[in-house]
Amino acid sequence: MDNVLKDHRCSTGEEAYSIAMAVCEAINGHKGGWNIQIVGSDIRREALQVAERGLYPQDSLHSVAHPLVQEYFSRMGQHLLVKPRLRNLVTFSAMNLAHPAYIGRFDCIFCMGVLPRFSTAQRIALVQRLHLYLEPGGYLFAGPGEKVPTIGVGFQRQLHAGYALNRKPLAAASASGRT
Repeated sequence: MDNVLKDHRCSTGEEAYSIAMAVCEAINGHKGGWNIQIVGSDIRREALQVAERGLYPQDSLHSVAHPLVQEYFSRMGQHLLVKPRLRNLVTFSAMNLAHPAYIGRFDCIFCMGVLPRFSTAQRIALVQRLHLYLEPGGYLFAGPGEKVPTIGVGFQRQLHAGYALNRKPLAAASASGRT
């Protein structure tokens, strides 16, 4: 994927900031009536500390287009620091996805490279919880090649540009009491 921060430690904020950049670019930097909040999580506190700092070696941004680096990062010696305008869209939270905990309601959930780490039963339970956290019409994105269990959930699978998208049906609004 182009224009994504790359590092061996993707849970240290790179994915959350990449999503924030993509959202900013898609709405041309104008928040208008949008309420944008991106939550990044990891079970490891040290990874979250790196993410919150938002300071990355220049080489970890080599695949990000130069205009995006200039727009969203400030140079600090041999490192690049996430600018406040991007940083303010993202919060980080310690989370163990193996344990049930209410995390809120979301329009999109990115669960990349996580599902293979769990047993089949844990994957099913996790996907069922994530389905509950999605707003009707919301999407669950999994990593390439990851199979999202469909037991107990009513995702509509859609293919787009070679990727499988898992969408919570809009009809779920009436079943959950939300409109």
